[in-house]
Amino acid sequence: MMHQHRQSEWTTYLASLRPRDPKVYKLNKSLINRRPPDRPLNSPQGPVFDAPGQAELFAANLVVQFNCPEGTPSTNDLVTSSIRTLHSAAKSRIQPVSPGEVQLIVKRLPRNKAPGPDSISNMALRHFSDKTLLVQF
Repeated sequence: MMHQHRQSEWTTYLASLRPRDPKVYKLNKSLINRRPPDRPLNSPQGPVFDAPGQAELFAANLVVQFNCPEGTPSTNDLVTSSIRTLHSAAKSRIQPVSPGEVQLIVKRLPRNKAPGPDSISNMALRHFSDKTLLVQF
């Protein structure tokens, strides 16, 4: 009955509108900008509609997916060993670079290229002062 009533009210409302009536534009805008209803997430306890509950569900799922299995080395151990390996290999292969060479390389960098893994763009490097570029670690 409620569905029939709503349908008849909607039909009556649409029939009352005239082509140049400002209500037509208001109705059109409200129909276009309507937010879709929130979709529940399914959990073992049933559907979850509220945002905090959905966030908890996501967090629990991520914990399960990103935990290391027993017996695997921790991330810190892997990173530390990788750094040691790279550091020892770098000492034997990399030749020292003069400050002038660094400045020349930075000046020759292409301007509109994407930043590398360090997220520093070439334009940012070009704007660094000479003192900033030549700091030794």
